[in-house]
Amino acid sequence: SLLNAAAASNITVSFDWEAGGETDAVDPNVIFDYGEFVYSLDGSNYVAVQKFVGSGPLGVNTASGTYTAEIPELDGKAFFLGWRWYNDTNAGTQFSFAVDNVKVTAIPAGIETEKDALATTNVTAGNTIYFLSNSDKALIAKIENATADLGCVTMEVASAGNSFKVFPNISTARPSKSFIISTENAEATYDLTLYFTEEELSAFDATTELIPLKVNSLNIDDADGRAGNFELNGSLTDVNTEDGFRAYTATFAGSGSISIVQDFEYCTDAPSPWTSSDVGNVQLAGEICYLDGHFEMTGSGVGMNDKADAFYFTYQQLSGDAEIIARLNSFDNGGLNGNASVVIREDLSNNSKVAATTISANPNFKGAEVQFEFRKSTGGKLTATNYQTAGLPKYLKLVRSGNNVTSYIGDSTNNWIEIASTRVNFGSEIYVGIAAASGTTNTTTLADFSEVTVAQGTEVASKKQSTSTTMNDESAESKSFALYPNPAVNNVNVEVQDDTISSVAIYNMNGQMLDKISFSNAQSRVRIDVSHLIQGMYVLKVNTGTGDTMTKQFVKK
Repeated sequence: SLLNAAAASNITVSFDWEAGGETDAVDPNVIFDYGEFVYSLDGSNYVAVQKFVGSGPLGVNTASGTYTAEIPELDGKAFFLGWRWYNDTNAGTQFSFAVDNVKVTAIPAGIETEKDALATTNVTAGNTIYFLSNSDKALIAKIENATADLGCVTMEVASAGNSFKVFPNISTARPSKSFIISTENAEATYDLTLYFTEEELSAFDATTELIPLKVNSLNIDDADGRAGNFELNGSLTDVNTEDGFRAYTATFAGSGSISIVQDFEYCTDAPSPWTSSDVGNVQLAGEICYLDGHFEMTGSGVGMNDKADAFYFTYQQLSGDAEIIARLNSFDNGGLNGNASVVIREDLSNNSKVAATTISANPNFKGAEVQFEFRKSTGGKLTATNYQTAGLPKYLKLVRSGNNVTSYIGDSTNNWIEIASTRVNFGSEIYVGIAAASGTTNTTTLADFSEVTVAQGTEVASKKQSTSTTMNDESAESKSFALYPNPAVNNVNVEVQDDTISSVAIYNMNGQMLDKISFSNAQSRVRIDVSHLIQGMYVLKVNTGTGDTMTKQFVKK
């Protein structure tokens, strides 16, 4: 049967034996018939450890004894033990081979706490491998469920101690202890279990909430929420109070540095159905940091310009009538010509038909200003209205209705000022989104958007015909509500102050209502089940007992 020496070392096997056999008449070291002790790690391929044969001339006298040996190759592994008899076709003895009183002992591995301790072994798909340090056979980690052979894998304790460390670039902390994993296969995933003593976790009160983190660098302090250079998943999987350790398991891929951390907020790509890419000639690639409903877009390029645009674009592909609204909160490194827009384009080429409501950071040395920009034909010249003052923050809106496109700006979503309207004969399919550009090719500007909503088709028409019953500007500035956790997995909590909740509705990013819950009892805090929603971004609308309406976006994981 299979013996499992996982997380154990100094595997020692002993047994009593008795054997006959046959040896060469001239050289007794040449053995013809014999018993043999073997082991296997896979149940198919066996490794010989020791042969047993009789004594006397030709080995015909039965011999016996006790065999004891430590087998280092079995440390930390599951294995089979076996005994077999070989007999050639020539003469032999009546007695073959017998064993009794088999005993297997091992020393349980402690948890490795020393810096620079390491272990290296080959990891194949389907096997469970425990990494016991080369120095003292203490347990470092375990790998299982690899989706493909990982090749030669090294686990090392990169730092040690019983305190904690704060990351320089992400808002969280870790134990002093961290690891480095090196794998030959960078693509295959694997389940990795890390082990910590209670003393190593003594700086944390809520150890059950710590989560494994792998940084795609050999320096764990390189973790950067904006760069997204890490994997964060998993949980506590074992609490061993008798031996004083805890184990945390996660699914990772490739090499990097690893520890466990307190959960924290960090940037992600814009959630589905959003897509992001550079448009046109930009020397510095754009990027997006999506966090808690904010789209922080870093873009290079001139923006909407003459006959060739260049900017960073986060968009959805839609058909027919469409509307986009976004709140532009601020610029970082805006300079004079850094700009941000809500955009409708026919395609992603740099000379596409386009319409945009654009705010530039300081084009005329008078602060932020807004204009309506459009190109009516592919490859044609861009046209723009005169600049108008637009102190931030401001809401931007762009509406396509048939071949008419109208540009708006406002201090709230209840108080729109039309900038201009024109005809642009877009095709049926269009790209609708938000854009950021620096005004030059060799710098970047960061534009912070929030409250981004997109509507299409009949939803646009219903908005045009509806009469606003939402709160006035003064109450819109003063009232809000809390929505947490965000991102959410199974539930979100909604909480208002100085009011009650009469109903909550959830919309997808196309403006389609997916769910609505009404509350007959006056309450200021409710929990909403969102487990049935697919992953992506949604808008949650709250109607209060005093008739106010408020919205926020959230992400469903």
